[in-house]
Amino acid sequence: MAGEVMTTSVGLGQTLIMGRDMADINQVMLVMLVIVAVGILIDKFIFSVIEKRLLMKRGLWEAQ
Repeated sequence: MAGEVMTTSVGLGQTLIMGRDMADINQVMLVMLVIVAVGILIDKFIFSVIEKRLLMKRGLWEAQ
């Protein structure tokens, strides 16, 4: 998101900045909720799978 704010394309970061500049609290809150949801989904479906595989490989996770 930090790199996106510096470019001219419109994405979540740019939308968040525009909402802040226009004092549109609804837009700011919606973008923040979308960012949180994307973070949770990435953690749930990507990083937790990688963590589980790594722990199983090292013998620290019991297969269920």
